[in-house]
Amino acid sequence: MFQLMLIERNIKPRLIALTDGERKLTNILHLAELIHNNLTQENLGMSAAIKWFSEQIQSDIRHQ
Repeated sequence: MFQLMLIERNIKPRLIALTDGERKLTNILHLAELIHNNLTQENLGMSAAIKWFSEQIQSDIRHQ
């Protein structure tokens, strides 16, 4: 689903055109992989995945 969104919204070429676009694309793909892994390992639905992701962001902010 995520790969389809990248294609439909022309995201890859748009990111590549930016300064440091390859790094930005790699980061987004890595993030999608982390979320996917958590979804499948924990058998989470979309709402739970969003909650998990939000918690990860908040945890990171608190530790900076």
